[in-house]
Amino acid sequence: MSTSNTTQKYNEDQLWTDVETGGLADMTTLPTGERVYGALHHPLLEVGILLPRQFDNGIISLNNSVCPSFNLGIKVTEEMLTRFDPWALKQHTKSGLLERLKTGEGFDYFAEDNLDAEAAILDFLHSNNVKEFNREEGTGAIALGNNISFDMQFFDAQLPRVRAYMHYRKADVSSINVMARTRLWKHVQLNGVDKALNHTALEDIRESVLEMNAYTSQINNLLWYKQQANELGIVSDMDKCLSDA
Repeated sequence: MSTSNTTQKYNEDQLWTDVETGGLADMTTLPTGERVYGALHHPLLEVGILLPRQFDNGIISLNNSVCPSFNLGIKVTEEMLTRFDPWALKQHTKSGLLERLKTGEGFDYFAEDNLDAEAAILDFLHSNNVKEFNREEGTGAIALGNNISFDMQFFDAQLPRVRAYMHYRKADVSSINVMARTRLWKHVQLNGVDKALNHTALEDIRESVLEMNAYTSQINNLLWYKQQANELGIVSDMDKCLSDA
């Protein structure tokens, strides 16, 4: 088996993001029996964005002075409260997010509605030189995060211009977590990090970055050991299998 280096490399603008919502994104059944698409039905409440700075070894800095971040809340109306899933209503009441979404306290921007939120997010991206993704050139915004498809579903349904600004592909840290737990990568023994799971957007992003840093650090160590083995002329069973294939 041969490997190829012809895969296009991206010159991407990494955009780590997380959203808080009034429910899940998939099809859901209401108490009335009606089936609805969750990402359209449940309200979008909070959007967090972090623009990282990365070292040459792949480790991402979380230094606030060099990593611009944006925390946006969307004003909650009485009508929006009727579209909450019971679990989400309980969780966001407990965390204090719902109370903050009535006053706007603690947000970088407090949007009146989704259109206002969409404009504010795009303005933040433009002001920080995050380019719209260009597929031909492989440049511009790519979204990263944990369970990132969930966030993209809500963007697509409620903030379509924000979703269109990013590559249709995205990088999901959760996929690494799942693969590390299965037989696919279990032998690699990648370890994640403990999380507080506070369900606030920027805190969830920071935990995702710390998890990615943990995986990157462990992979860097594996590469270092492989380099040392190569310099000593040690060939692993896997290398033999690949060269014979």
